[in-house]
Amino acid sequence: MRPKANEIGGSYSLLLYRYTGALGLGNQGRISHALSELREVYRLAELNGDRFFLPRVPNALGWLHRELLDMETALKWDVEGARIAHEMGCDEAEANSHVNLGHDYLVLGEPARAYEHLEEAARIFERDAWYRWRYNIRLRAERASYWIARGDLKQAADYAAASLESAKTTLSRKHWAWAHKLLGDIALLEDRAPDSRSEYAQALSILEHYSCPIIEWKILLAAADAARRLHDTSSADSFRARALHVVQSLAEAITELPLRQRFVASKPIRDI
Repeated sequence: MRPKANEIGGSYSLLLYRYTGALGLGNQGRISHALSELREVYRLAELNGDRFFLPRVPNALGWLHRELLDMETALKWDVEGARIAHEMGCDEAEANSHVNLGHDYLVLGEPARAYEHLEEAARIFERDAWYRWRYNIRLRAERASYWIARGDLKQAADYAAASLESAKTTLSRKHWAWAHKLLGDIALLEDRAPDSRSEYAQALSILEHYSCPIIEWKILLAAADAARRLHDTSSADSFRARALHVVQSLAEAITELPLRQRFVASKPIRDI
């Protein structure tokens, strides 16, 4: 089928509007709507031979599938994003793809491969200043997660603190909250349950004003663990119930049945 006339030469502004709108929808937990918008942006970018959005949209698609706990599809999109960005010479998108792949491989239990991708992202950021401040927040957070998984809590804390400082400076609330979550996880691993509880409380306080359900349920579960360590059963049950409510809302917003079924059948969701 031939493309419609209004699809050819679609403006950058239109694609930007739909792309950034999709990112907002994803952070609001409206994942199916966000996926639909991103697929359309990708289709139009391919149709127009666009070199700005083509290397960036796969990263966003990978992110949304990670939030759906669909790691197989997330990995596919992140590999594709790295390939396209490298071919097009888009350093920022390529580095972001490697940050994503670092996360993917850590979740998949391949820390050595995760480390390689995080190091490659750092090398690219050294030579590329475009939006570096933003993506370095994520790189530091993923490095913190890597060192938590490897048991080096000193390095993990250093990276989490650096991510927190960058997020606070730039008022990146989602990443600000997540950095507190990471510091809470580290405190819990160091048997500093009161400190971990404080970190989780700060993270949740941010989300009260800047809602982001895709990370809120994870922080609520972590807060439940901290409360249980302190033998505060009432608070632990309350946090877990809140996490379940958020997860149910996310599931209800997933309109594609296979994606919804995969999400609710995943181990983290079953465990709630």
